[in-house]
Amino acid sequence: MKRNSRLTYTKKDGGRELKQSSVTPEQVATESVHPFPTLSLPEGYTKTDGIFSYSLACVISGGTTREKVFLNELVKKHTFRGLEIIFISSSQGEGGLTPRMMQKAYHLLCKDGVICIGTRHITLEEVDAIYLFTDVDHYADELAELLATATDRRKEWIISNPDFEIWIYYCFRNAPHEELKEMLEAEPSQRSSLLKQLNGRFNNGGGLDTRKAFEQIEDGIVHSRSHYSEDACGIPCLFSTQMHIFAEYVLHKLGDEFLRWKQIKATQRINRRKR
Repeated sequence: MKRNSRLTYTKKDGGRELKQSSVTPEQVATESVHPFPTLSLPEGYTKTDGIFSYSLACVISGGTTREKVFLNELVKKHTFRGLEIIFISSSQGEGGLTPRMMQKAYHLLCKDGVICIGTRHITLEEVDAIYLFTDVDHYADELAELLATATDRRKEWIISNPDFEIWIYYCFRNAPHEELKEMLEAEPSQRSSLLKQLNGRFNNGGGLDTRKAFEQIEDGIVHSRSHYSEDACGIPCLFSTQMHIFAEYVLHKLGDEFLRWKQIKATQRINRRKR
């Protein structure tokens, strides 16, 4: 959904920053707490006559770190004008959100239905899409139950098996059955930690850099789709992730803006090498 907005901004001294706080697990479990993080615009932002089309999406994430790092350009840096992501999870170090806690956060979102950004209020109707990022990990039974009773089409589960790290792998590499074969013999409860170890061995032990994965999103889509399969409950099988669905949404909303950004990043790398 595209809409027109005159909310372009000018700034006084200092850089642009949109501050955001995360929802804690305790807040998710308490209906009296607003389901959205409180967002505020810094002083010095003023309204201008510029008009641009943009989309607003919400990600409720079970993980607190890698997922947010991957989305950094859309959540924190606000590099793009075409898409803004509001990221909701627990505070870092508090264990993340289980699928049921994420479902609770979603229901609270729908109940109250307002995002506050300074003096600006965004209604639920203005949100183009709501995605719930979760890992299979040890939540397979919980996810099967939630998927079996799902009736609301406003939200879309994005499930990774064993966890989000498999998406980071696909953004850079494409041979999971050879390079990650140790996971086939591992217990399901051990697969997430094992995958992180295996990903850490690439690039001469430097590991796969989550900070650079967003730039590789096109490769991630192709690789993820080529290895995707799911069980009878709709849960991705091992080495499968539904992140390509979200990634395709992102590229669709950004359009040529993403290509221009990649070209700028490539030029910056070339210039750094010349110095």
